[in-house]
Amino acid sequence: MADFPALNGQSVSYAVLQYLAGSANPPHTDTPAAELLLLTYCIIEVGFVDTTNKLFTQRLQADSIFVLPKSLVHCQFIWAENDSRIVVVCGSRVTSDIMLIDGLIKKGGVMVGQYHG
Repeated sequence: MADFPALNGQSVSYAVLQYLAGSANPPHTDTPAAELLLLTYCIIEVGFVDTTNKLFTQRLQADSIFVLPKSLVHCQFIWAENDSRIVVVCGSRVTSDIMLIDGLIKKGGVMVGQYHG
């Protein structure tokens, strides 16, 4: 809270993630919060699976915004040749990633992850 005291008591948190080119954030859920992704640099593809098992994907470019519904399985893939930076805002003070297929997709792509909540 020292970095952004306005979040104190607001039931919201944010993270700044920087991914290496060609990496992925494997399928996971973030309970109990919905997420708003703001891509600040480069190109990524995001996707989530809804409650009827339908996959939704979208390619995002810089300054794009995408909302991931609460508790649905989702992932991100970085297709560009350059690193990507994403600001993630969560509708909960505390979130936890639950990895579904740990080890199936290379996880070494996250360079920086700063959690502020």
